Amino acid sequence: MTLAIEQLTRRFADADRPAVDDISFTVGQGEVLALVGASGSGKTTTLRMIAGYEQPDAGRILLQNDNGGSRDITAEAPQRRGFGMVFQHYALFPHMSVVENVAFGLEARGVAKRDRFERARQALDRVGLSDAGPRAIQSLSGGEQQRVALARAIVIDPPVLLLDEPLSNLDPARREETRGWLRLKLHELKSIAVFVTHDQEDAFAIADRMAVLHEGKLLQIGTPDELYRRPTNLHVAQFIGRSTLVAARHDGSRAAISLAGVTQYAPIALMPGNSSSEPLTAVVRPEMLALCPPGSPDTWRGCVESRRYAGAYHVYRIAVECPPKGERFYTFEIECEDGSFAERTDVGVKLLPKPIALLPR
Repeated sequence: MTLAIEQLTRRFADADRPAVDDISFTVGQGEVLALVGASGSGKTTTLRMIAGYEQPDAGRILLQNDNGGSRDITAEAPQRRGFGMVFQHYALFPHMSVVENVAFGLEARGVAKRDRFERARQALDRVGLSDAGPRAIQSLSGGEQQRVALARAIVIDPPVLLLDEPLSNLDPARREETRGWLRLKLHELKSIAVFVTHDQEDAFAIADRMAVLHEGKLLQIGTPDELYRRPTNLHVAQFIGRSTLVAARHDGSRAAISLAGVTQYAPIALMPGNSSSEPLTAVVRPEMLALCPPGSPDTWRGCVESRRYAGAYHVYRIAVECPPKGERFYTFEIECEDGSFAERTDVGVKLLPKPIALLPR
């Protein structure tokens, strides 16, 4: 089965642009897709239209089976779609026990009490809470409540599972632990899974593919690695991961970057179909640079603005002068195992021979 979104558009009367503007994508069986973007990008509105809580002004939402048939669910009410939904704040009922919360959706569907409680216990077992059924919701940790919300969504055996910021209420340690667990569970379920997040680390850790939205438009969709290494436009390059955008030019099979009279080169990971004479921008990531002693040959002169310890390495912020001299600087982040470079000291910055994306300026 495949979930197909076709030219979906949603306009609100008090807005000067569509909240969602003519977006299309598909999500396959067993695939996890993350909708990412800044606040106001349209990701939550898109999820709500898929769930049936918002009606699009244009476009269609289809469920396509493996035999080529399809079901248009665009106008169907949420309960008729049969989708599972995990809300940002979980929406658990405090007056019900854990097992009663999980069984609630089955009760609304007319499933007999004995059957629905048995299925609820099975769902709790699938999320690692087999002994939690009799407990009160208030007695659970945030991570356990997140699992109860997932159990309640999957107990109805949904063809599509939708999650709205599923990890946002967890503390950093629990959040990191839950990422791997949630990815594993979503793949075990083999449902179509779509989740919304503003946290790139959540998307990187959980999603098979990511869709980047900006002001209602779908800018790029691909694997986390594709979006990070081969962004197709400057907004995606800035939004995904950390980067510094630097003026560059196309020199054969290489990208050439000149700062303060020193030109360095790197192979090209992504090159638009532009003439070599057109102005281009290189997407420079922290792992593409190395620090050297000041005055090292063929390096850019930089100054350490700040540094922080990150466990296996230090993260340096380096200001590099660019022409005209003394008027502008590029600021690069560089990850380095060597922690001996002090703040407010000069260093050399070397561009490593790693593939770099070139984009139209």
